[in-house]
Amino acid sequence: STVLASGLLAVSAIVGRRQKHKTVRSAAEEGAKTEKIEVFNPAKEPGVTLPLMYFDPAGFAKMGDRAGFRNLRVSELKHGRVAMMAALGTVIQHNIKFPGFDEVPGGIKALITPPGTYGFIVLLAIAGGMELVVWKQDDDKEPGNFGDPLNFGMYQEEWRNRELNNGRMAMISILGIILAELVSGLDGVEQIW
Repeated sequence: STVLASGLLAVSAIVGRRQKHKTVRSAAEEGAKTEKIEVFNPAKEPGVTLPLMYFDPAGFAKMGDRAGFRNLRVSELKHGRVAMMAALGTVIQHNIKFPGFDEVPGGIKALITPPGTYGFIVLLAIAGGMELVVWKQDDDKEPGNFGDPLNFGMYQEEWRNRELNNGRMAMISILGIILAELVSGLDGVEQIW
């Protein structure tokens, strides 16, 4: 009878362990099911504004690919900033000339007319040096965030959206200015009048 009692006790202990193990395992599985990991969604990033909202018809920005999107956003900001300066420069150079550049024509013809060619090479070297040394993108900061050196307090989502939209418009604008100049032979200001 003591052998039977100890046998029953051993069986109940084994069954109890299995039940406890199942309970722990099922609780862990349920916890894993309810605990959702948020997948990176490019449609929730700054730059999703009216009228197009999220616009990526070619599918460059993939769901869950934060690093790929970051690379695209850094490139978009750089191209937008360059395009804003280029669009402004094509208008300004019509009336304002540096000393020694009086005979250089306006528009893209300046690139093939010395000393305009030399000035462009110097400008390109300075801009490249600034990008490599001064405006180096920090991986710990958001794309395009180089701080707020003048303490304007303007690094907010609204201002980031404005910069992205202005950069997008500038890329379209400089493309239009260059194409119109190639067709008409008139620089950016001459095209207006």
